Amino acid sequence: MKTKNILKIILINLLIFSFANFSFAAEKENNSQTAPEKMEQTGFSARPAFPNIENSGSFTFEARPGETASDILKISNFNNYPITVFVYPTENEEELNSQGNISYKTFGKEMTGVATWFELEKEELEMEPKSDQNIKFSIHIPEDAEMKDYYGALSAEVRGKAPEGGGVSVNYRFIIKANIKVTDNPRVIEKIPPTPLFAPAQLYLYGSIALFVIIVLYFISSAIINKKKGKTSKK
Repeated sequence: MKTKNILKIILINLLIFSFANFSFAAEKENNSQTAPEKMEQTGFSARPAFPNIENSGSFTFEARPGETASDILKISNFNNYPITVFVYPTENEEELNSQGNISYKTFGKEMTGVATWFELEKEELEMEPKSDQNIKFSIHIPEDAEMKDYYGALSAEVRGKAPEGGGVSVNYRFIIKANIKVTDNPRVIEKIPPTPLFAPAQLYLYGSIALFVIIVLYFISSAIINKKKGKTSKK
């Protein structure tokens, strides 16, 4: 009877301890800054592979004239079939669009500004279903670049044939902005830490369960040993 009562007390305490730790860790995790989840599934997505803390959805660089900055673009195919994604650097149009916002040049238009600073590892991706691929790129700041902010971007497109052979139509297009500050005193732009394999809440929960199992096994084995000893002493 004593063993059963001890096991009940241990079980109740462990359950209370696990619930309290799980709730605390979950609240702490929700309040902490984590990398953003994948974009809403619209066939595919494009985003920084390692988001920065200032603007997780775009690239941010600071560099001196003549220096080179680099980063990685991540492309995801959410479809159940393969797709081809085309990636190219672009820059804003000289005039604002009809909504009064900055618009970026489409494929085939002449790039004369900040888009010419970009160098991509590759510009065409053959993607398997439900897969991710990364593209490394560099930005070479000209020696004579003026000290100011520049606004470039990377365009990722899935294209299809236009009706009646009218060239190429863009089915989907993602614009990932690249804000470049040319300065004599560049800052290091901090990245968002990667999400751990196990969240703190999970570690607390799994640890508590493991501890409970070890204690239960210990008392069961002790009870079996004591029972055997009792039988031996009776003989």
